[in-house]
Amino acid sequence: MRLISVHAGLVLLLLLVVNVPYARGTASVGEPAPNFSLMKFDGDVFTLKDAWGKWVVINFWSIDCKPCVAELPELAEFSCEHGASAVVTAINVDGVDRAKVHKFVEESEVQGDLIWLCDPSGRILSKLTPPDYANNAGLPFTVVVSPHGSIVAQLLGKRDDIKSYLNGLVSAEYK
Repeated sequence: MRLISVHAGLVLLLLLVVNVPYARGTASVGEPAPNFSLMKFDGDVFTLKDAWGKWVVINFWSIDCKPCVAELPELAEFSCEHGASAVVTAINVDGVDRAKVHKFVEESEVQGDLIWLCDPSGRILSKLTPPDYANNAGLPFTVVVSPHGSIVAQLLGKRDDIKSYLNGLVSAEYK
């Protein structure tokens, strides 16, 4: 009987540990964006609250996700056009060695002022995912934070018009 209790406890613990990265998020449109810090490829640290005062576009992507990789050039263009008023981050969630992601980025043809980051545990992805997105499923996933620090958009999946959409958000704020 004691052996069964130990096995049941271990199974429950394993289920909890395995599902931690897939816990439902709490971030929703209209609410303050939860602060986070991640190391950039150059060794400096990016902290979300340090970027407040500008628009912040947070894009979660994966090397093996073709729609993710296809969306990156438009995000890079947006970052170049709005560098004075916006910061664009590209957060890889593959859970692989940073060196592999860095190599992929170096070999890609994506040009622009993207801030490349890694979230191997999915911790930041979980924080920024709204509660109604089941199991944080789906990439790319983009969160837009206003200069005031509140979430104004959470976009699940590739948008063919991501740059136009972001341009609309930025221009609407200043009218």
